[in-house]
Amino acid sequence: MRKRMRSMAVGLSVPATLVSGPVAGWLIGTWLDNRLGTGYWMVVLIIIGTIAGFKLMIDMLIKLGREQ
Repeated sequence: MRKRMRSMAVGLSVPATLVSGPVAGWLIGTWLDNRLGTGYWMVVLIIIGTIAGFKLMIDMLIKLGREQ
């Protein structure tokens, strides 16, 4: 039962992990672009946030696989 609950918790946190990275990059990048008068920080930080989100998702799934 405990393993099943842990699997469900990880399964529910995966979408949040994938979405939070790009959203954070968009918010911070937009703020930096407005503050510095540039036009590229938003794109750069969205890409970095997406990569970070996928890396965290893969790490969570690997950790879950080892525990079972």
